[in-house]
Amino acid sequence: MNDNMNKYSEILFDKNIFEINLVPQRSTFHVYENEDAYQVGVAQSVLMNDGWKGIYAEHFEAKLEQYFKREVSLEKLKDVQVPLSLELQGYEKPQYVNNQYVFDGYSEGIYGESITTNNPCMLYLKDYELPIKKKDKKYILNFKGSESAMFLYVNGVFVGYSENLFLDSEFDIAEQLVEGMNRIALLCFKYSSSTWLLDQDFYRFSGLFRDVTLSEVSVNGVCDIEVKSQVDSSAKKSETTIALTCDKNDVVREVTISDAEGKVVWTAKDTKTCFVAKLSDLYLWNAETPYLYTLTVRSYQDDALCEIAELEIGFRDVCIQDGVLLLNGKRIILNGINRHEWNMKRGRSVTQEDTAFDVRFLKEHNVNAIRTSHYPNNTTFYDACDALGFYVMDEACLESHGSFAWANGYNYATSFPADDETWTAICTSKLMRMYERDKNHPSIIMWSLGNESGFGDVFFSMRDTLKKRDSKAIIHYEHGYGKEKYMKVSDVYSSMYMFADHVKEFIPQNHSDKPYILCEYMHAMGNSLGDMKRYRALLEKHRTFQGGFIWDYIDQGILAKDHSGKKKLCYGGDFGERPHDMDFCGNGVILADRKEAHHSAKANTMKYYYQPIRFELSESKVVLQNQYMFRDTSHLKFVLEVLSDGTVVETEEFEMCIEAGKEAEHPLHIEIEKYKGEILYIIRALQKTEQLGIGKDMVLACEEQVIRENAAIRDDAVLTVAPKVIEGHFNIGVHTKDVSYLFRKAGVSYMLAGLYSINVAGEEFLVREALPTVFRPNTSNDIGNLFCFQSSLALSYSKNVRCVNEEMKYGMEDYLFVISYRYTFDHSSLEGAVVEYRINGKGEMKVTATLDKLSQIESLPLFGIHFELPKTKDNFSYFGKGPFETYPDRKEGTLSGIYHSTCKDEYVNYLYPQECGNHEETRYLVIDGEKAKLRFEGNGRNFSFKYLENSDFEIENATHLEELPNSGKNHLTICGFTRGVGGDDSWGAQVHEPYVLKSDKQYRFSFIVQPTAKE
Repeated sequence: MNDNMNKYSEILFDKNIFEINLVPQRSTFHVYENEDAYQVGVAQSVLMNDGWKGIYAEHFEAKLEQYFKREVSLEKLKDVQVPLSLELQGYEKPQYVNNQYVFDGYSEGIYGESITTNNPCMLYLKDYELPIKKKDKKYILNFKGSESAMFLYVNGVFVGYSENLFLDSEFDIAEQLVEGMNRIALLCFKYSSSTWLLDQDFYRFSGLFRDVTLSEVSVNGVCDIEVKSQVDSSAKKSETTIALTCDKNDVVREVTISDAEGKVVWTAKDTKTCFVAKLSDLYLWNAETPYLYTLTVRSYQDDALCEIAELEIGFRDVCIQDGVLLLNGKRIILNGINRHEWNMKRGRSVTQEDTAFDVRFLKEHNVNAIRTSHYPNNTTFYDACDALGFYVMDEACLESHGSFAWANGYNYATSFPADDETWTAICTSKLMRMYERDKNHPSIIMWSLGNESGFGDVFFSMRDTLKKRDSKAIIHYEHGYGKEKYMKVSDVYSSMYMFADHVKEFIPQNHSDKPYILCEYMHAMGNSLGDMKRYRALLEKHRTFQGGFIWDYIDQGILAKDHSGKKKLCYGGDFGERPHDMDFCGNGVILADRKEAHHSAKANTMKYYYQPIRFELSESKVVLQNQYMFRDTSHLKFVLEVLSDGTVVETEEFEMCIEAGKEAEHPLHIEIEKYKGEILYIIRALQKTEQLGIGKDMVLACEEQVIRENAAIRDDAVLTVAPKVIEGHFNIGVHTKDVSYLFRKAGVSYMLAGLYSINVAGEEFLVREALPTVFRPNTSNDIGNLFCFQSSLALSYSKNVRCVNEEMKYGMEDYLFVISYRYTFDHSSLEGAVVEYRINGKGEMKVTATLDKLSQIESLPLFGIHFELPKTKDNFSYFGKGPFETYPDRKEGTLSGIYHSTCKDEYVNYLYPQECGNHEETRYLVIDGEKAKLRFEGNGRNFSFKYLENSDFEIENATHLEELPNSGKNHLTICGFTRGVGGDDSWGAQVHEPYVLKSDKQYRFSFIVQPTAKE
């Protein structure tokens, strides 16, 4: 390492040096120069994002320093985009890893000390013209997010250093600025001491990824504002302390609190810096009715207005009492989610539109709590949470997962910070700077010390520092879970991915003294989120269990070009980077592009289990339970639909004002006797008017109930007209007026026996043989829990099925033609399945499939019949659960009805191709042709189906959407039995027992095929 680099490295890897000359962290508020600026909302802050030039180096070179001075021209240098991580601009490679360090296997240094690989850097350069330099102003240059360390120079003079990462790095550059042109130079290094604490489950980037601003503020203004309230929630009053930090204490301050309508509810004017406001008749803040007040501070020098500072505040009381987390005196339930800041094109440089979409989407989907996993977010996010209403766990940017994660498990002997006091200062700084920035946001109810960083005395030191600063702060930290000593660092019991049964056992075992939350649960990787109701059931059994945060919100896929120039969503390894953790970044309840967010089955499931109204439906009444904590149901309208065989025959709309936490009945007067077939009730709660980001008529809660079943089994022998049967040497033709079936005989080695033609009015519906199948593509959870090994045998069974002559039987039974095939999966055991077809004189066909007990496999992915249809048969309709995909353990909240779709629209573009598109509780399916249609109908029980452009084998073989071939045909699977998808975690948790298809039993189902010529 050269001497020029040494002077930087000595700072970069000194744990005791993580900031030099940083402005003390302040809370976020807007500053205005005068009343005119205040009225039009023009703050004393300008964006400095444009006009940056850059020089990138794989390792530092001394010649970069010549550019610190403004005399050296920037004209020939490349533009560099701010804000945007360097890896997304062609410098280095985006690198996704979960818990390992990106230099694992490359750096020879001791973990936690220097990093010995190349330390890439970018020299950001900007020439900024200052027309007039005012003597009574401070010039605050703010870098709102950078990775991982920066040295700032202005006009060749060193200003300061920061490893503040996901927090503001503010420097007062008034001393270095001159009137006219100024050179701002920022030397940003990829690695520093903070890199050891930046080992989160996300893409590893470098450079400036958030806005850069320059604020011109008065030396007579306020540097910081702190608002602390002692709230009496029962009396709706508070005693609020407003503490101002100022450079000058002889300035007159006029402090005003106004309500949401602009009415002043309290004001005072004095030279002091601490004010106490006693307020009554307050509207208290909560996530359901998030009422905000406006605090303004006007600073006067000699009666002249110097500056106006403004922020929004809320009044609420958060505390833990008798082991229960209370807000305004009530036990709250955290219907939560973990959220990374993510944009598939811009990485962590999220736009305001991204943030606005996210909070609205989550509000629409009944989420009321967000954990900022695993770092402080952009400040606009907290403003949105204050305004729309979310409970926020604000998490410090601290994770050292790779220090104790080894290939074969965890070794906490190698973990840091642990008890090593040399880490205390930097870890505490990351916590306390977050606290100081975000302290005034009413949405923040908990402060998290970090994530997955082991345990030890350093965390107790962090806790003590925050508690001394704010004794009422509720502190969260998960990684001491299960260790009695280290759980004391956290004010709540917190765990991740603990099974519901474990939680149920843990709480009664002397652990009801604190609230219990799941900081991560329901790992939503790929096709997941099955059996969520197990966790929700705990809320009624244990008062101290108060919910949790689903992992996580959005897939971290990056839209990039592959080797052929085509764009695709990429994951770990797609950029040629090593090491990487593949597609483990695809855990979102929505896909990375956000376009199909409202079509996400996982998000819909989350919405259902988090919904604020619960319904109990019977023939004569509906019971409505208001599960809001703080509001009645006057903002909702309720719509009940009565469906007869899928068609809506009656609709009733009504309103009910049910108090928070109460329930009420609404009588129903429906004469179901006058309707045929299945009678189904569906009820929805809809938003009456747009409010809190939720649009008018948005469905917030729903339920359905079958009131009368239609489970009649078809009588095969009712017809007295038989079909015409023509037996050839190789085939058996079965014909009626408009319908012809062709069955291939067994015995030809290169051809499969079975049904391979359904021709209706001259239109062919099959491409090849219909065959039994016990396979579906593996989900991410199937791979993680090793079910994929059983599934691989099921794949072999389904792909290599055979039938020989003696295993085929056919003939007439009364007026029915009956043919059955025995298909062998395992040629050593001769185990397999029997498929029987019974055809009447109208051309209707009953299909019955029977699966043997299978001795070589423990459980099955599914049992069904697979059909290949021509590509032209793309449109279909069905009566069943939809429009979202459903599975046996993930179908609640998806409503039955008649839906229309296409094969193309049914594929779900999970980051890694896998099982998708299934629809449970299907009563019938109709596939449209040009001249005819095929109707598949359950026979005595509902079935499930999926209809996709690609086969299960093609999907299983692909690693990206772009690898799926254009096969020229569509693939239909009619399923009698389907395995659940699971989702407690994605690295071992099994699908729960009720949703497992044990292979030591026989399975049997049937359905009816009704071919019909169009008129």
